[in-house]
Amino acid sequence: MKPVLSSDSKLQLISGHESRKSLELYQHLSLESVEAEYQQAVRLLDV
Repeated sequence: MKPVLSSDSKLQLISGHESRKSLELYQHLSLESVEAEYQQAVRLLDV
């Protein structure tokens, strides 16, 4: 059976951060505070 990754581990993998410690920079952000900007950036991608 494969080990289950924690949310921090998944975020670290997806974001490319070298350590979980560097993810602490984003602790204060909530999804609501970044979602609109994220959606706008995704729309700008030419995929």
